[in-house]
Amino acid sequence: KPDKIRITAKEGSTFVAMYTEVKKVTVKGFDLLKCSNIGKNTLQIPLQRGVDSRAILAAIEKAVQGKATVKVITEMGSLFLDVLEMDTKPDDVVKALADDHQVEVGIDAITLRRRRDGHQQGFIQLPKAKAMDLVDKILVVGLVRVRLALVREKPHLKTKDGCFKCKELGHLARDCQSDGDGDMNNETPAKDLAGASAESTSSPSSSRT
Repeated sequence: KPDKIRITAKEGSTFVAMYTEVKKVTVKGFDLLKCSNIGKNTLQIPLQRGVDSRAILAAIEKAVQGKATVKVITEMGSLFLDVLEMDTKPDDVVKALADDHQVEVGIDAITLRRRRDGHQQGFIQLPKAKAMDLVDKILVVGLVRVRLALVREKPHLKTKDGCFKCKELGHLARDCQSDGDGDMNNETPAKDLAGASAESTSSPSSSRT
């Protein structure tokens, strides 16, 4: 996905006033028609690939005249290094990226984790576009040659809140209006059905003496 620009109206300004000023921006690569209101007085605009985000950022900042904050949002990606030597340090990965692929990253972009066999795994955090360019490339870290792989994000599964008191979905126990316990399938126990049936078939006169 391309980078995005987020523009948020400052206190004392309004979304409409901010939008009116942003409409005046005509710099190349900026398309206001693709904008969306994401709430909290914030306008989000996707940028086309390859555009000069710094030029667009400067043009918008000039237009809003300090009445809004303007940020460029860069989508990040993570690269996975399966096996590294036991004594590998983040500095070694940083140096390998610069030497092998002319990619400069800070040490805080590197995460190392110990495997069960004592070796290490590595993760490199980069802008998504740059990470995609490095997928399947070989990186030589110390004495190890490792192929870079993209970490795929797992989809977020939507779950419904459930109440352990009445076993119904849609609310929690603290908000439950039920007086007693329920059943997960909302089924009435057989003994209760039998009792209800007996009551319904007995006539009022049969209980009189």
